[in-house]
Amino acid sequence: MGSSVIVGYRYALGAHLALCHGPVDVIREIRVDDRTAWSLADGTVSGSGDGVGAVTTLLTNATAAAFPAGEQGSTAALNIYGANGIPGLSLGQALDLTLPGSGTTYRIVLRGIAFDEREHLTWMQVEPKTLSFAFQPVSLSTVPGSGSSGDEGDIPAPGTRIRIDKPELFGGESREGGIVGDIDILMGAPDQGPNSYLAARAGTEVPGFRGLCSLVLRQVYMGLNPYLKPWAVRVTRILTAEDGAAQWYPETAEIAAVDPESDPTSDPGPDMNPAHIIRECLTNRTWGLGYGAADIGPSFAAAADQLLAEGLGLSLLWQSDASLEEFLGDILHHIDAQLYVDRRTGRWELKLIRDDYNPETVPVFDATNVVDWGELGRREAVDLVNSLTVTFSDLRTDQPGSVSVTDTARVQLMGQVISTTVDYPGVRREDLAVRLAERDLRALSAPLLSGEITVNRQGADLDPGDVIRLVNPRRGLEGALMRVVEIDHGDGRDNRVRLRLVEDAFALGATALVGGEVASPPTSLLSAPKPLSRRLVRESPYWLLV
Repeated sequence: MGSSVIVGYRYALGAHLALCHGPVDVIREIRVDDRTAWSLADGTVSGSGDGVGAVTTLLTNATAAAFPAGEQGSTAALNIYGANGIPGLSLGQALDLTLPGSGTTYRIVLRGIAFDEREHLTWMQVEPKTLSFAFQPVSLSTVPGSGSSGDEGDIPAPGTRIRIDKPELFGGESREGGIVGDIDILMGAPDQGPNSYLAARAGTEVPGFRGLCSLVLRQVYMGLNPYLKPWAVRVTRILTAEDGAAQWYPETAEIAAVDPESDPTSDPGPDMNPAHIIRECLTNRTWGLGYGAADIGPSFAAAADQLLAEGLGLSLLWQSDASLEEFLGDILHHIDAQLYVDRRTGRWELKLIRDDYNPETVPVFDATNVVDWGELGRREAVDLVNSLTVTFSDLRTDQPGSVSVTDTARVQLMGQVISTTVDYPGVRREDLAVRLAERDLRALSAPLLSGEITVNRQGADLDPGDVIRLVNPRRGLEGALMRVVEIDHGDGRDNRVRLRLVEDAFALGATALVGGEVASPPTSLLSAPKPLSRRLVRESPYWLLV
């Protein structure tokens, strides 16, 4: 028989990795031990995977036109006329779009869909974002496995089986091996059936895990080390709403996550419009507050338009260890906004705090309508800062980044650098982090007036975030512009309205420079001591000497 020596083992793993609530738009990257094992750029597909069948023709001889994405968008608009709905579609699905007139076939990926029965119009959001052609006949068919969108590589459709082929990921056979094997991607669609691998191991009673985005590792080679390395998955969910439905107001849902001056070909994935994030927190019936669409006011659409124009998109992960209210508060802090229920309509409204008002037309509150001036005061000098650092999630490095802004004039005035730090984990762009830092420094470096006043019923029509003007010469108020932070409308017996106010930072001028600490010590503005022009000399009393 002879003798043999075992010098090592090769390890394989079958597992079900639950990621998040599903379905999601797309899985973009799988990382193991902080190394990219699979991504859209180099993804490969093995077989058809569970839930993916043969090619099916969905549409023939329909008229369609495609329009490329705008400057801030990441999906093209595909309008198909004459189709009374297209059954069998799901978000994230790869499709073949053929133009019979030219014989051209485009591989597209569905990111959003809506249907207008009156106009017999099917509206889609698709990738690649550069798709564009004039009105002409088209046909549409499914793609087995997955499909590529432009230069993004293979995009997993619901039920797709991807293959990781990185045997040298951890140094190959001479070190810790790599990752090789097939993985089923379960998006968590409402009609998702049981996975064949899980059913073979756990029996026929295994559920379909609907509503859960997960990965099934089909005996994947994990290397030569018996200790499991940490896995991380990058997913995007913007255009997929609850239970796989199309997102509300999809034209504004995506905001590009690339610096305007950076390489336009770089696409690490878009950010989501914060108005859409807040709206889903309010309406989602699985993990949100469960409100209906009728409970959401028209201000959400206006806020979505404004945030898209500002390029203020966020990417955040909400986990159950923090309450949903805390998560909403964090988003509102990012975008500087007020969320409240309009007492007149009972609907939720979103008010962005912006320089969007005319100071000459805001309501005036003076001795004629202020019942009690309460306690109004300015921030003490010791509480002011002149330098602010914002930490954010840098998309270029996948690590926390930071930027600093400094009000050099106030540094000179105060004689030293007084700094603070603000965390914005939902921000992934450096230029956006700078803008938010400048916004916050404007407010934190000024001795803003704040406090509470009580007014008569003329204040009942105010909403949080509104601007008013305070006039009271005796208190030195010559028309201070104040933001309404909170409103107490009384208890039915006392109908006076209490307002908590803070001076509007947009009414103040400020200069901020990007950079860290001041390079050289500031020069003090204090002049040298001079002799007094008036003097009084007297004998010191005993109690003062002692």
